[in-house]
Amino acid sequence: MGYAKGLHKLHNFQLAVGNLPSNERFEHDNILLYGVCNSKVAKQHTLARVLCGVDADGTQHDEPCLARDMRKLHDGVWIDLPNPPAGVPRRVRVRAWIVEVSADFCEAQALLPFMESPAAHHACRCCNWDQSSAVAHKPFSFLSGAHSKAPSAEKPSWALRSWQLLKRALRVPASEWKAVSYEHGLNKRVFAFDPAHVPLVNPTVIAPQDAMHLFMDGITRHELAWLLYLLLSRKFISWERLATAFRTYRWPPGVRIPPLHLKLSKGCQGNLPRSDATMGMSASQVMYVALHRCV
Repeated sequence: MGYAKGLHKLHNFQLAVGNLPSNERFEHDNILLYGVCNSKVAKQHTLARVLCGVDADGTQHDEPCLARDMRKLHDGVWIDLPNPPAGVPRRVRVRAWIVEVSADFCEAQALLPFMESPAAHHACRCCNWDQSSAVAHKPFSFLSGAHSKAPSAEKPSWALRSWQLLKRALRVPASEWKAVSYEHGLNKRVFAFDPAHVPLVNPTVIAPQDAMHLFMDGITRHELAWLLYLLLSRKFISWERLATAFRTYRWPPGVRIPPLHLKLSKGCQGNLPRSDATMGMSASQVMYVALHRCV
């Protein structure tokens, strides 16, 4: 399932069918628009009400919604398929489940019980990373196994979230909610992608981190700008040659890369790239620049 906050302050809910071959799954004609919702409605009534018919206080309404459809599909919906050789329709039972939600950071957090702000101390919906920690920005890997025995004062010791622990935190008494919600980065008890509403989803893994905003619209867009500044400032290439290369390179059909801005050649004290330097391109454009060697 894809969820995007699009133009004109609308929330768009789209579905891709996992049974299709991977090379056809995300073709434009195969993406199903499930619904559209005004952002004001979502903010006033919450996405749990929009998608699951559940108010913020947990009141369930009997109304058409995604959760009701998914509960029916979980049990199975009987349909008739054309069956020309036999001349009689073939009856089959269709069952379906949501296996992954694709959304950018704020929207994924809104669908789950977590804080929508990346500035929150516990901003990760997949692990207990705490950016207020002294070791928050030190290298760490969940595959290294170090998190199970390393003292937190010396090196990172983050752990992946589990639905069992998260569910326990969501059910604490009201008197404990403030402290527990701060500890886990929570801001709501009732949320859309709760297995109580949508069958078989796991809120801790249903919405992986958004690679487009993390890399192309984030890290890569800055690091490319820093790289170009270093190449220019160390005189590995001139501005004229760099700008010409970007302008004359044969990009793939339909790809338009805007002209480079001269501010990319400006650094800060110490002949270093500016921390806020950016390519000034869309995520898609940054991706093509990163993939193509044009100098």
